[in-house]
Amino acid sequence: MQNIKVIVLLICITALLTACKDDFFDQVVDVDIPEHTPALAVTCNLSNQDSILLAYVTSSIGVLEQENPETITDAKVELFKNGELFHTLPYIDQGFYGWEIEGLLGNENDTYELRVEKEGFESVNSMQRMPDQIDIISASFEKDGTIDPEGERVDELVIKFKDQKDVANYYKVEVYFEFTIEDITYRQDYYFDSNDPAVNFTNDGIYLPDIIFDGNTYELRLYAYDLFVDEFWENPALIVNLVHLSSDKYFRETSIRAYENSEDNPFAEPAVIFSNIENGYGIFSLEAVGPEYRIPL
Repeated sequence: MQNIKVIVLLICITALLTACKDDFFDQVVDVDIPEHTPALAVTCNLSNQDSILLAYVTSSIGVLEQENPETITDAKVELFKNGELFHTLPYIDQGFYGWEIEGLLGNENDTYELRVEKEGFESVNSMQRMPDQIDIISASFEKDGTIDPEGERVDELVIKFKDQKDVANYYKVEVYFEFTIEDITYRQDYYFDSNDPAVNFTNDGIYLPDIIFDGNTYELRLYAYDLFVDEFWENPALIVNLVHLSSDKYFRETSIRAYENSEDNPFAEPAVIFSNIENGYGIFSLEAVGPEYRIPL
C-alpha cells in the first residue's frame, strides 16, 4: 500500500512539473552588453632557438561580434632587451611583423619587453624573462612497458630531469618520431598520453607545473599505443624535447583549454582566457628548449 502511495505522489509531481514547465523553466533574461572599445591584440611567442622574431597584431572585437578581427598593418612593434631597443619588427603580411636576427635568441636569461603602438589605440606592452634551459638527464622507451587506465598494455616513455628548487617552473614535452628512407629523413609529431597527475593536456601539447616535485629529480611517465616501426626504415628513433616555459605561456594555454571545455557545458565554471598584454589582449611569452634527446628504436 505504501508503494502505491509513493507511485501516485510521483505521478502527481510529474504532472505538476509538466503543466508548469513553460512558465517555471523557460525564462528569458535580457542582459545589457557594454559597448566594446577596440584594443590592440598581440600574439608573440619566442624561443631561445628562434632566429626569426614574429609578432601578430590585430584589433580586438566584442564578444558577440561575428566578423574576423581587423589586422593592423601600420603598428610600431619594438622588442627591447634588458631595457634597450633590441629590434624594431617591420610589417610583413596578414597582420604579422617580423625580423631575422643573426644567430639564435639564446639562453642568456635576459629580460625582454614587447611594445606595440598604433594611432587611435592605447599603446600596449608586456615583459618576460627568458627561462633557463633544462636538460634531460635520461629518457627511455619500452614496448608494452606499462598499462593504460583500462588495464591494456601500452608502450611507455620515461623522461628524467632535475627541477630547479624554490622556483615555480613550468614545462612542455615534445616528442617526435624520426626515420630515414633513401637518404631522406622524416620527422613527425608523435602523441603520448599520461597517467601522471601533474600533466595538463593543452592544444599546444603536454604541459606540467613542478608543484608536486619542486627541486627534485623527476621521472615523467608517458604512454602510447603500438608504435609501428617498418623494417625498411633506417635509423628510427624518438626525439624528445623538454621546454622550460614562462609561467604566462603555461597559464595562457591551460586557460584556452579550460575555455574550450566550458563552451558547451552548462555545468562548467566560466573560463577566461589568460592575457599578459597590458592595456590590450593576447600573449607575449618566452621559452627555452633544451637539447634534443634521441632514443634509437
